Amino acid sequence: MLADRFDKRRILVGTQIAAGVLALAMGLIVSTGHAEVWNVYLLSFLLGFVNVVDNPARQTFVLEMVGREDLPNAVSLNSVVMNTSRVVGPAIAGVLIAAFGSRRASTSTPRRTSPCSSRSP
Repeated sequence: MLADRFDKRRILVGTQIAAGVLALAMGLIVSTGHAEVWNVYLLSFLLGFVNVVDNPARQTFVLEMVGREDLPNAVSLNSVVMNTSRVVGPAIAGVLIAAFGSRRASTSTPRRTSPCSSRSP
């Protein structure tokens, strides 16, 4: 396990940078109008790998920071923060999209028409 062999703080900094780069890549793809389904699948797949490294390191890092005595409180607080961010983050995103708009992926792809649609009846 990587969290046992390497410095947990460095692992966490690295995984957060990787997650940020993936989010930035997705933001750039969407904002330039080049988003496609495979982009979302690929970036989600890569983020899964980042989380595989991040989660164990984060959980063991909490134990090192607070000690065994305060561990139940720290785990509860961490759970509350993570679940709150899952609610508040999308809500903020919704407000920002409503305020500033969002380019839809379908507007950047060319419309395909069949040869039959251009004929007059």
